[in-house]
Amino acid sequence: MITLLSTPRKYQPAYGNSVIQFSSTAQTAYYKYRYVVDVYADNNFISRLKITPQNNSWGQCDISEIIRNYTNSNPINMGCTGNTPINTCKWGWLNEDITNFRVYVGEEYATTENGDTLIYDGNGNVGDPAVSWGRDEKYIFNGVKEWFDGKYYNSSVFYLNTSLPTTPEPWDTHRYLTNAPRVQYIQEGEHATLAALNPTLIDDQLISEGGLGQVSEAVYSARFEFYDINDSLVSSARTYNTIDNCGWRLNCSGGTATLPIFVDYQKKYISYVGTGPANLDEHGILYPSSTKYYRVCLEKATEPPLPTPSSTPQPTPTPSPTISACDCGVYDIYNPYEFQVGIQYEPCPGGEMAVFSLQSLSYAQVESCTPPTSDFKDVVITLVGRCQCDTPTPTPTPTPSSTPSPTGSNFIALNRCDDTTYAHFNNTTGATIGQFFCYNNEVYEIVTLGGGGFISSNITTFYADYASAFAVCPCGGEIPSEGSCLDAEQISEWFYYYFPEECSSTNIRLMFENKLGTYDYYTFKGAEDLGYNVNRQTYTEAPELYVDGWDDNTYYGWNYTNKVWNNPQSKSGILRSGYIPKSDAIWLSEELSRSPRVYIIFPDGDIEPIIPTNTEVVIPNPKRPGQIELILEYNGGYKELRQHN
Repeated sequence: MITLLSTPRKYQPAYGNSVIQFSSTAQTAYYKYRYVVDVYADNNFISRLKITPQNNSWGQCDISEIIRNYTNSNPINMGCTGNTPINTCKWGWLNEDITNFRVYVGEEYATTENGDTLIYDGNGNVGDPAVSWGRDEKYIFNGVKEWFDGKYYNSSVFYLNTSLPTTPEPWDTHRYLTNAPRVQYIQEGEHATLAALNPTLIDDQLISEGGLGQVSEAVYSARFEFYDINDSLVSSARTYNTIDNCGWRLNCSGGTATLPIFVDYQKKYISYVGTGPANLDEHGILYPSSTKYYRVCLEKATEPPLPTPSSTPQPTPTPSPTISACDCGVYDIYNPYEFQVGIQYEPCPGGEMAVFSLQSLSYAQVESCTPPTSDFKDVVITLVGRCQCDTPTPTPTPTPSSTPSPTGSNFIALNRCDDTTYAHFNNTTGATIGQFFCYNNEVYEIVTLGGGGFISSNITTFYADYASAFAVCPCGGEIPSEGSCLDAEQISEWFYYYFPEECSSTNIRLMFENKLGTYDYYTFKGAEDLGYNVNRQTYTEAPELYVDGWDDNTYYGWNYTNKVWNNPQSKSGILRSGYIPKSDAIWLSEELSRSPRVYIIFPDGDIEPIIPTNTEVVIPNPKRPGQIELILEYNGGYKELRQHN
């Protein structure tokens, strides 16, 4: 039997040790012993490792160099269509800056000295590795854990919740995913974003590690407050992390108080919000001309109280002493495979098991007296709530047989406008699998019955096909008014932006990937030098009139001609920050000068990659008197093209 002794924390950076340590009662009992570790990332199998233990009591492996190949901070906003850069966003997320991962540990050994080895699942059975850390998901993001960060990376400083510090700012907790100074200067028309941890599934918001239980809430909205020169609040505004704004929620209203389920839910676990003046224009937020500075914080939704369900009188049959008590739980189930799988569960009132088929790449929700199980280990089963189990209830998701189609008032529906979002409904009337209906001016198809709906609805009109429903609600994406949105409560620190008193003739806005895998911004205001490395490659061509012989009229035709057959060029430049505070210089030396991704932002928001060429980075001494100028040398990231001869 295998026991996991140490596993990575819930959220951790990819660049740093990710060590799994394990022991087995079979390690010293058999021959040719090796541990077998299967590694999964983004719900896909990526590697199998075989590890010969170096001592008699345990083994271990570090999967960081494998799994970091599956993280990347390409700055394209996946919340919107059109491949727009993330710096121009209202809200959004990147495609691969965070991913879920899991390992399964087994063992390989022979029972005799000369026997063949077999792979065991870690529980004494022949089969693929099966010992893991339960159903709790773990996530790795495209960040860096320094050697001095210790054995475990402290990601709790980025958890967002309402337990805000009472000490003066800046805070050491409830932080955005950046090491930038929390007070920055910014000019009209400039872009900026802030990124934060955004776990959307309830199980991933509850974090137990290091003997502590902590919470990180999903990001619902951002609040902007604008102040004048007297530090008086002159206006405020709020923007919502909704699909219409390239965010993740269905909308901001109470109708979607439950969290929507996405097949690629983990990709949204780092959420970006646009915070620069140019981004405020995208949000439609206007600020007074008297604004000296503004600040921004993130918020969670304050859900309205759920009504207490009224109990329906039921006939009281003589209780059977053989029926066991039911510890009823509501479970979300996701099938990541390209084929349907069987799910075993114990419906009310308990005592008997049932099975239903879950289609490929789809979600379902069931009420079960015991945790549901599946023969396929990558099926994700998550406890999301509790339920009352007084009488037997219909099986929530069985495949319909030749008998009449079942109906139910609780059902799960797929948003056919995006073919991605699943929503849970508690309707006033019954419905049938395969029916279509309109909700919030979008078309939904009922895919599963049961599940305990979260969205209270009064839908009475259903359609037999998509076309009929689309004619009534053509995926308009109704945007709820401010008055219909939920209340919100602060869960993050404040970040401050000041408008400078003086303008500069040179303003080069840079965007760069920081140590946490998100993006920071800074404007270089010093003199800029720009040049090109031109490397013409030539050949010599004989004169066209050489065959005419010596002739005064064709004398110049005797000259051999040098021509360019290849004209490769590259751009290079030098940027100067101007004199800046030491805190900015230290931060830029650590983050910008050592970053693998740096971009110049043009006024229209388009970005051009550049490659810093400084081979030595000197961190400024904070005790040095006076201000500091940072010089950045770079080569262009794009190939420069010019004609050949």
